[in-house]
Amino acid sequence: MDQLDVEHIMPQTWWEHWTLLDGSKVKKEEVANAESLRITLSDKDLALNPRVKAILEREDRVKQFGNLTLIHLGVNRSIQNGEFQLKQSELFKQ
Repeated sequence: MDQLDVEHIMPQTWWEHWTLLDGSKVKKEEVANAESLRITLSDKDLALNPRVKAILEREDRVKQFGNLTLIHLGVNRSIQNGEFQLKQSELFKQ
């Protein structure tokens, strides 16, 4: 058990390697701007900007329990912030 590590399947810094569903890349600043907009806009307003809505949904998913898994410490260090395809492949190997 001491060789296991808790890993976020979608990394907390997902924007570095994970694109949105439309294939577009996101910059760290966009995430921060989206978070500040969440405070000032209603859900109706957010629906008008699908990109901001997608970023906020991604941020919410990172924090969900279902985004966590247990993985061997050595494997986790090698895939930590990697792309989904790399993580998926390594997780299924394990």
